[in-house]
Amino acid sequence: MKNLNPKHRNAEITETFPAYDVVRLQPQSNITTLYAEDELQIKGKYSHYQINSVVSSSLKDGRDPLECVERAKGFGHQLHFIFPLACCISSSQGPREVYIEVEYGMVIKFEGKLFVIEKAANDNLKLVEA
Repeated sequence: MKNLNPKHRNAEITETFPAYDVVRLQPQSNITTLYAEDELQIKGKYSHYQINSVVSSSLKDGRDPLECVERAKGFGHQLHFIFPLACCISSSQGPREVYIEVEYGMVIKFEGKLFVIEKAANDNLKLVEA
């Protein structure tokens, strides 16, 4: 499976499509742990999202995380976020994708904090600290 973080154990496939699978993670104490760049799908919907943070993005890009956090705060940006992923139709075969099934109102642990996944405008998602 191409993009499932190896830290996710006991992932159960819930749906299979020609280009991707959807898996459900087994929560611990009713809380699912997600990691930066995990790709998500809301249960019953077909839009895909990615979870990330300013710190994780800056580390991946080789930038100073403290400077990036201060800059984001200065602009009033969220430090932890979920954003939609683009998709395209192609005639060539690509690697099989894997998305983690999440639900509205689900409590998750991400980078040491608890969040609730909530609906946002225009079919987007947002993280609200629990």
